[in-house]
Amino acid sequence: MALMLWFAQSFLSTYLVCTFLIIIYCELALVNNCARNLLAIYPAVVVK
Repeated sequence: MALMLWFAQSFLSTYLVCTFLIIIYCELALVNNCARNLLAIYPAVVVK
Protein backbone atom coordinates (compact mmCIF):
# COMPACT_ATOMS: atom_id res chain seq x y z
CA MET A 1 0.00 0.00 0.00
CA ALA A 2 2.77 2.42 0.94
CA LEU A 3 4.60 1.50 -2.26
CA MET A 4 1.54 2.28 -4.37
CA LEU A 5 1.12 5.61 -2.60
CA TRP A 6 4.78 6.48 -3.18
CA PHE A 7 4.51 5.45 -6.84
CA ALA A 8 1.39 7.58 -7.33
CA GLN A 9 3.05 10.54 -5.62
CA SER A 10 6.25 10.28 -7.67
CA PHE A 11 4.23 9.86 -10.88
CA LEU A 12 2.15 12.93 -10.04
CA SER A 13 5.19 15.07 -9.22
CA THR A 14 6.93 13.94 -12.42
CA TYR A 15 3.79 14.74 -14.42
CA LEU A 16 3.54 18.19 -12.82
CA VAL A 17 7.20 18.97 -13.50
CA CYS A 18 6.87 17.88 -17.14
CA THR A 19 3.71 19.95 -17.61
CA PHE A 20 5.43 22.94 -15.99
CA LEU A 21 8.45 22.60 -18.30
CA ILE A 22 6.23 22.29 -21.39
CA ILE A 23 4.29 25.41 -20.36
CA ILE A 24 7.52 27.37 -19.79
CA TYR A 25 8.87 26.18 -23.15
CA CYS A 26 5.68 27.26 -24.94
CA GLU A 27 5.70 30.65 -23.19
CA LEU A 28 9.32 31.24 -24.19
CA ALA A 29 8.63 30.20 -27.78
CA LEU A 30 5.64 32.56 -27.87
CA VAL A 31 7.65 35.47 -26.42
CA ASN A 32 10.50 34.76 -28.84
CA ASN A 33 8.06 34.73 -31.77
CA CYS A 34 6.47 38.01 -30.65
CA ALA A 35 9.89 39.64 -30.23
CA ARG A 36 10.91 38.51 -33.71
CA ASN A 37 7.70 39.90 -35.21
CA LEU A 38 8.24 43.21 -33.41
CA LEU A 39 11.81 43.39 -34.66
CA ALA A 40 10.53 42.76 -38.19
CA ILE A 41 7.80 45.43 -37.89
CA TYR A 42 9.78 48.07 -35.94
CA PRO A 43 12.21 49.17 -38.70
CA ALA A 44 9.36 49.43 -41.22
CA VAL A 45 7.43 51.70 -38.84
CA VAL A 46 10.49 53.86 -38.07
CA VAL A 47 11.47 54.21 -41.75
CA LYS A 48 7.94 55.34 -42.66
